Amino acid sequence: MVFAASALHVAWRCVNSTASRPWPVTLGVAAVHLVMAGLFLARLPESSPSRMTMWFPALPSLALGAFVGGSPGLSFSPTATLLFALGALGTLSSMLALGRSFAVLPGARRLVARGPYRLVRHPMYASELVMFAGLVLHYHALLAGFLLALVGLTLAWRITAEERALATVPGHAEYRAAVRYRLFPGLW
Repeated sequence: MVFAASALHVAWRCVNSTASRPWPVTLGVAAVHLVMAGLFLARLPESSPSRMTMWFPALPSLALGAFVGGSPGLSFSPTATLLFALGALGTLSSMLALGRSFAVLPGARRLVARGPYRLVRHPMYASELVMFAGLVLHYHALLAGFLLALVGLTLAWRITAEERALATVPGHAEYRAAVRYRLFPGLW
């Protein structure tokens, strides 16, 4: 319930903010958080609850996203707006494909192999990386590259923890064999 209330609060703050950001960014943030709130309320219980140590891999990427997303003076060029909007669309399609299996923290619910999950095992994280690229695009290239690498490393840690939790779900080994790549087809 707390996660759902938090997501609704972020959506409300984004829509009611006086910050000047392009409408696709505002719409993307609000839509992602509204869908997230609904999924938090409807999600399935875990078949084997996460240990506290499984939560740690989710924290760095959440903190980095909040840090950069809350940075004052974010500017969105047309390219940054497009990246952010595409990432938001990918995140929404991934969340909707997950449905009641959606969670922020790694846990074993049920295997989802539909929608974007037919192409890569973690399309939501790939989409978040694209959104994050749009957020940091206005920074100096070296800083933007460093932040993207840092977020990429924390996502890799998170994916490893999540796949460890999902290994207990029936059919996961077959899914991993069928869908070889984690984030981007042909890369990783």
